[in-house]
Amino acid sequence: LHRPLSARALDVKGNTPLHRLVEDRPYRLTEREAIQVCVAAAPEATDLTNHEGETPLSIAISNKLPLENGLDLLATAGAVRRRDKNGLYPFQLAAAQDGRVAINTTYFLLSKAPDLLMIH
Repeated sequence: LHRPLSARALDVKGNTPLHRLVEDRPYRLTEREAIQVCVAAAPEATDLTNHEGETPLSIAISNKLPLENGLDLLATAGAVRRRDKNGLYPFQLAAAQDGRVAINTTYFLLSKAPDLLMIH
């Protein structure tokens, strides 16, 4: 990014550019690189929630962003432990999706925080 401060800017819904990037997915052929740039410019954005209580990770999971396309870059220690507005951890949100991406994502997220399985 030419203006790193813009990576921290919030829109009217509380979204950072990273939230919007994983929601709209405008750069499908190079989205990993786009996510890397956003994360490098504002690493704290990975843990921020918008006004809907969504992190970039939860949005990426809902939009079935594959790990190799950048979802792994969003799975910080804070983000994998943050429940969404429905009380689900990211691994639970991923498990509720369908398809191969959901299986891979669920396994990856559980491997980042296996202790979440022990929480009641």
